[in-house]
Amino acid sequence: MLTVDQLCFSYGAHEILRDITFEAGEGQLCALFGPNGSGKTTLFKCCLNFLQPKSGAIYFGGKHIREMNVSAMAKRAAYVPQEHKTAFPFTVREVALMGRSPHMNGFWGSGKADREIVMEILSMLNIDHLAYKNYNALSGGQRQLTLIARALAQDTPLIFLDEPTSSLDFKNQLLIWNLLREIAGQGRTVLVCTHDPNHVLWFCEQVIVLGEDRRVASQGPPRRALDQNVLRRLFGDVCRVAQADGVDVVLPS
Repeated sequence: MLTVDQLCFSYGAHEILRDITFEAGEGQLCALFGPNGSGKTTLFKCCLNFLQPKSGAIYFGGKHIREMNVSAMAKRAAYVPQEHKTAFPFTVREVALMGRSPHMNGFWGSGKADREIVMEILSMLNIDHLAYKNYNALSGGQRQLTLIARALAQDTPLIFLDEPTSSLDFKNQLLIWNLLREIAGQGRTVLVCTHDPNHVLWFCEQVIVLGEDRRVASQGPPRRALDQNVLRRLFGDVCRVAQADGVDVVLPS
C-alpha cells in the first residue's frame, strides 16, 4: 500500500533523510520510531506531498504520489498532526465532518449519511458528548481525539498519525492503540509516529526505526527490529528489554 524508495530530503545544505526505503503493507499497523531529530515528521510530510524530497520516490498502491492531485491524495491518505488549532470557533462535530470533504458533493455539502458517520465515530471515541463544544476550548487530549475522528471520517486506505497519543491519558492511549489495531485489521494501512517503544512492541506488526545518522537503523517485526542492541544504539544504556507475564516490555536500566 505504501512504498518509499531511496528517499532523501534536505533543508538547504542540512540533510534530514538519507536513502530511506521501506514498505507498509495493506492491513498493517506500522510504527515509525526514533529519537528526536531523526526526521520522522519530515518523512510523514514527504509521504503526504507537503514537502518535495531531494530524490527518491513514494508510491500509494503502486502509483507515484506526484501523479496525484489534491483530491486524489485526500481519497487515499488521511493525516493526524501532533497539534492543530483553527482560527475559527468550529465545533468538534464540524471539525470531524471536515474529514468527509473528499466524499461530498461540492454544491450540496454534507448529507445525512456523512453526519451519521461522524456521530458514530465520535461515539466510538467516547467524545460524542463534546460534539457541539468549541474545538479550540478543549484540552489538548480532547482536540487530539477530534483530529483522529476527522481522519477516520475521511475513510482512506492509508492513515498517517504523528504521535497521536502524546496528549492522552493512559486509558485513552490504550483506547486509541486498540482502535488503530482494529482499523488495520479491516484492511487499512496505518502508519504511526511514536516515541514509546512499549506501544510499538504491544500493538504494531512492523516498525521502521530511524537513527540519528538520518538512515533506517532497523525495520521489521518489533520483537526483532527493536531489540536491546537497537535500543542501545539509539539511546545508550538508559533502558532494557525485558518480559513481564510473557509480554515484551522496555524498562529503565
